[in-house]
Amino acid sequence: MKEGFSNVQIREPLDWKQVKIFAFENSEIRESVGSKWQDWLDLIAKIANIPTALIMKLNEETIEVFTSSNTEGNPFKAGQQEKLDQGLFCETVIGTQKPLMVPNATKNAVWNVNNPVLDMNLVSYLGLPVNWPDGEVFGTICILDNKENHFNQISKDAIGTFKQSIETDLELLRSKQILRESEEKYRLITENLSDVVWVYNATRQSFTYFSPSITQIKGFSVEEALQKSLVDFHPPETVTFLKQAIADAVAEFDVNSVEPKTYYYEVQAISKDGSLAWEAFKARLRSNQEGEIEILGISRSTDQRKKAEIAILRDQILLRTLINNIPNPIYIKDREGRKILANAADLEVMSISSELEVIGKTDLELYHEDDKQDGFNQDMQVMGKEGSIINQEVFFTDKKGEVCWMLITKVPLFDEQGNVSGLVGINHNITKQKKTEMELAQLAEELKKTNAMKDKLFSIIAHDLRSPLSSISMSLDLMTSNIEIDDDLKSEMMKDLKKSTTNTLNLLDNLLNWARSQTGTLNLHPEELNISNLISQSVELLASNANQKSITVVVKADYSLRAFADLESVKLIIRNLFSNAIKFTPNNGFISVMACENGNMIEVAVQDTGIGMKKEMVGNLFKINSSMTTYGTNHEKGSGIGLILVRDFVERNGGTINVESKIGKGSKFAFTLPKIAVRVELAPSCSWFRWLPLSMLLIKAVPLFLSESYKEEVGAPPAISVDDLITPFFMTPESHSFSPLINTPPV
Repeated sequence: MKEGFSNVQIREPLDWKQVKIFAFENSEIRESVGSKWQDWLDLIAKIANIPTALIMKLNEETIEVFTSSNTEGNPFKAGQQEKLDQGLFCETVIGTQKPLMVPNATKNAVWNVNNPVLDMNLVSYLGLPVNWPDGEVFGTICILDNKENHFNQISKDAIGTFKQSIETDLELLRSKQILRESEEKYRLITENLSDVVWVYNATRQSFTYFSPSITQIKGFSVEEALQKSLVDFHPPETVTFLKQAIADAVAEFDVNSVEPKTYYYEVQAISKDGSLAWEAFKARLRSNQEGEIEILGISRSTDQRKKAEIAILRDQILLRTLINNIPNPIYIKDREGRKILANAADLEVMSISSELEVIGKTDLELYHEDDKQDGFNQDMQVMGKEGSIINQEVFFTDKKGEVCWMLITKVPLFDEQGNVSGLVGINHNITKQKKTEMELAQLAEELKKTNAMKDKLFSIIAHDLRSPLSSISMSLDLMTSNIEIDDDLKSEMMKDLKKSTTNTLNLLDNLLNWARSQTGTLNLHPEELNISNLISQSVELLASNANQKSITVVVKADYSLRAFADLESVKLIIRNLFSNAIKFTPNNGFISVMACENGNMIEVAVQDTGIGMKKEMVGNLFKINSSMTTYGTNHEKGSGIGLILVRDFVERNGGTINVESKIGKGSKFAFTLPKIAVRVELAPSCSWFRWLPLSMLLIKAVPLFLSESYKEEVGAPPAISVDDLITPFFMTPESHSFSPLINTPPV
């Protein structure tokens, strides 16, 4: 089929137009519809009672009489041609694509000049355009008369009907031509394809066609292949599969379906030499002219590709097995930071059991809130300008809440065009190594502390313990010698001996407790403790030391306060803090010991008006390796071990200790202990109490009132009568002892 163009002249209105034509062999048209068209023209001429009826065919440069009526007086013969560009009747019909009727050309100024038809003694014209189905111009159908004729309706209807019939025939001719050309094209394609085209008659279960390429692919000639069946072309297991597939396809085949279903399979096939090879085929079902179901298919050898796929799959399995058994986390991410591969070690780090749970997710979705953004940002940096990360040490929190340490290596991946397409990461879990390092560091620190303790212990033994013992020994030597000593001096020496002995015993007691604490042989036994009682006992024990310096001591402690702690260690804490306060408070100074509730804890504070300390000294108070020792206001010397022991015992009892101090203002040591709630009921006879002057030791008992609803909801231990609770004590510097304060009701 060839397409071309023609230029036609339109007389009314005057114009020139290029139209598309379709080149078709005249002989083929005449062979197919020539006799029929001739009969139609003869019939039209008879109906219209005119001499001439024509079917005109447009060529590129001429217009041709394709069929002419066999009527008397008709001057036109089939095959006769006229050149275009003369403004013929048919040119105007073709150019305008509209019917044209001229009753008498001799009376029409447009048509009465340069009109070849007038030379043939034909003066009237009626014509219609005739086109191929796609709109290309075929020509016209027209009738002419040798006299004036307005052509009645019968003539017009007849010519219109024959126009439609001609165009229907042209459509059929065009379809046949297209089909022939398609068949020819497909035949050429089929015979030159490397793929095998075949037709299998499912009704008769036999092959009816093979393309020549069957020889190249399977070694059979076309004639040999047509004698074979499915059993000859495939191994038994494939034959079973294909027979079932054919039966299923036939069962669901719909002969009226506009789009038949396409089937695709990849199977093993047997070649002429008996070897097996992989082939893939596509197939569709159709119904032939006999109503039998046929399968039209095309097969292609996929043996090399299939074997390559199997080899690749084997390699992938081996590689994946290797990756999954490497103890280091390995993963691959796409350009958006989403994981597309994660080995078993990587899943274990994330506490995830299945790789499907991480595929397509970024670090923002996989890691702890505190770590996810850092990991995601790092991925973007690796795929950005910063590039690879090699052995970078990071840590993060896993889903179990445990800290993991990793040495991370990430490198970008590139596609064929050199663009970054993702990254691959290999991590080395160094959590155990880091924990070991931290444990070693802790052991080193403990060893350092142990050495410092040893040095401190030797220092105390060499100086702080030896000096008072030497002093005691010299005093005893003097007193047991023959030298006469007056009574006043002897009394003074006895006081010094007692003081030195007491201080030495306290030092030995602290050393013993400290040694037991550091060696792990000191066991605490927490129990319910009355903090007010313990403070009273400790203050009373050291009252003489305070009296010697005329220090006023005030104690404020609610008798109802109960702590849960070890008795002996709490005694030591209070005793050491109170002793230090006395030591660094000048004569006529002031010391307060207070206890109160602080949330779930009881806070005990020892505050003095002593010499105070610098910030550096406060920071070193509880360090064993600190050698800072300060003399008291009366040149009392300490070992420094007491405060270290205090902090140790406070922390062992579940509390904390805090120090506030200012030079020249004094110091405040406050520690906490776990609290136990106590229910107190007032006895009717003791609903009042008396404050004592600040110059005396004062213990203030504050009754605790509880509502009836609290008693019902919470319950409580047995009631403690205030008669038993409130036993205030006072001390004056002169008495050197504590006496009960007798409460007398007001008059």
